[in-house]
Amino acid sequence: MNISYILKKIIREIKKGWCYEDWWRFRLPSLFARAIYHYLIREKNNGIYVMKEDWDNLIILDACRYDVFAENNWIKGNLKKVISRGAHTRMFLRENFNSYYPDTVYVSANPFIWECRKFFYKSIYVGSIDEIRTYGTVLPETMLKYALKANKDYPDKRLIIHFVQPHYPFIGEVHINKTGKQNINPFYLLAKGKIEESTLRRAYQSNLKRVLFVVEKLINELQGKTIITSDHGESFGSKVKIFPIRIYGHSGPRIKDLVEIPWLIIERCPRKKITMGEEKGSVMDEDKIRTHLQTLGYI
Repeated sequence: MNISYILKKIIREIKKGWCYEDWWRFRLPSLFARAIYHYLIREKNNGIYVMKEDWDNLIILDACRYDVFAENNWIKGNLKKVISRGAHTRMFLRENFNSYYPDTVYVSANPFIWECRKFFYKSIYVGSIDEIRTYGTVLPETMLKYALKANKDYPDKRLIIHFVQPHYPFIGEVHINKTGKQNINPFYLLAKGKIEESTLRRAYQSNLKRVLFVVEKLINELQGKTIITSDHGESFGSKVKIFPIRIYGHSGPRIKDLVEIPWLIIERCPRKKITMGEEKGSVMDEDKIRTHLQTLGYI
């Protein structure tokens, strides 16, 4: 256990949120529970390694629970439930990507791609400042354009296409009143009793449907074997074993709601003829990434 690394993480978290009530009431307890599970209990991570699985295209829907996906998905394929190696995006990235993959192009609207940008033949961050300032997120239709271009430009590479939705902000037919604060966490509104769980779930489902319409269009253009999955789930207030706390969102330990994710297999022939490469480049704007992280409340 690297004590200095842990202390740096603690200091960074305190600097980020000590002056916010929500940080003390909700994020700090969940981070404490996460630390206990990870460093003291040493819980076993039985999640799948996505890079060891067989696929030509991996479509990641951010923060997508298995049960909600199973209830709302209409895209045909073989659906099963798998366990993610991450209870949040950074953990998912850290656990799955730790060497260079010369046969893979990663296209992502999630700004945390910055942390693993050097591991792929090409890393492309999709960030529209206008969209982020207007909606607080990158629209799935914009992601579609970048994904289709990558599919055309790199026909001999495995593609990872990482959408932000159904992760909030909610841009589907059901919205959450943010009371004028663009980066407020709707799961904290639920925790404080300012919205009903049924309202939050409807907004979450609506966000999922919004991105699935786009994903359906994308799949029609992709060749080979495609997987639709997620990096982690979401918790609507589930209890944590041992601790008398509830988890809202996805800042807690590896509880069921956060690690059970969909794995929809869509088989199409012919398969891609994948080749290796040495490009090792990235297309991303640090200012856009920082703005996006601030909008989502991570900075």
